[in-house]
Amino acid sequence: MRILLISLLFAAVPVAAVAGAWTQPRGTLWAKVAGLAQSADEFYASSPAVLPDGTTVSEGDRRPYDDDGRSDQYVIWMEGEYGLTDRLTLGLQAQWKDLRYEDDFTKSRSYGWGDTWVVGRYALLTGSQRFSLRTAVKFPTGKFSTEVGQIPIGENQPDLDLGLQWGMSLGRALSWVGAEGLYRFRFEDDSREYKPGNEIFVRLEAGWGITERFGLKANWVSQRGDETSLNFFVPGTELNRNYDQVEVYAMFDTPWVFVEAGVAHVIASPSWPAAPVWSLGVSRKFRLSS
Repeated sequence: MRILLISLLFAAVPVAAVAGAWTQPRGTLWAKVAGLAQSADEFYASSPAVLPDGTTVSEGDRRPYDDDGRSDQYVIWMEGEYGLTDRLTLGLQAQWKDLRYEDDFTKSRSYGWGDTWVVGRYALLTGSQRFSLRTAVKFPTGKFSTEVGQIPIGENQPDLDLGLQWGMSLGRALSWVGAEGLYRFRFEDDSREYKPGNEIFVRLEAGWGITERFGLKANWVSQRGDETSLNFFVPGTELNRNYDQVEVYAMFDTPWVFVEAGVAHVIASPSWPAAPVWSLGVSRKFRLSS
C-alpha cells in the first residue's frame, strides 16, 4: 500500500485543491488526511443540577465533569474522492479514534477504527454556482460495547444520508459561499433491538481569500434528532444528538498541498464537551487520467 501511494504521488499530475467544489472532474483523485484533538474538563449540562460547591446550573450551562473528570479525544480523519465523470463523484471516509475518560475513580480508553462512510455526489448545476445531490451510507465498522466503563467507537447500526448541496464562487481565489441540508435515516440496532431516531443536518459555510494563497473559512453546523445515543465522551452516559457548532479555519494553498488549520466549538448543546476541537488537515488533487 505504501509503494502504491508513493507511486501515485509522483506519477500523477497535481491539481490545485479548490475548496467548495462539490464534484471532482473526471479522472481526478482528491485525498485528505486530518488530525483532530480535544481535551475537556467541562460539559454542557443535560439537566438542571446543584454542584457540590452549591452552584446551581441549568440545562445548557457549562459545568465540570463529576469527580474531576476529563474527556480526551484524538482522531485521524481520512477521506478520498474520485471523479467518475465531471458530474458524478464517489468517495470514502474513514477515521481512527483514540477516546479517553478519567476521573478520581475510573479510567477508560478505547481506540481503533470507527464507522466508515461511502459517499456519492451528482452535480445538477455546474459553473460559478453548483447544486448537487448527495447520498452517503454508513457501515458500522467501529467497535461498539455497552459494557460498564467502555467507550463506544462506532454506533453499531447503519445510516443513510440524502441531501442537497449548493455553492457559489465569489469570483476570487479561495472565496465562496455554500449551504448543505440532509436527512439522515438511522436504522435499527438489532443486537439491542434499539431504533435510533432520524436526524436533520444543516451546514452553512463561507470562505474568503485574503491573497491568492491564503484565506479564512467559517462554518456553522446544526444537527437535530429526537433520540440519544451512548456517549463517546463519557462511558455509561447518554449523548444528546442535538447540537450547534461554529468552525473557523485558516486555508493555505501551497504549491504542494492544500492546508487547513482551525478550531471548532459546540455552543451550549446539552451533554457535549465544552471545549474546542483543534484540527490540522492536508489535501491534494491528482489528475490520474485526462
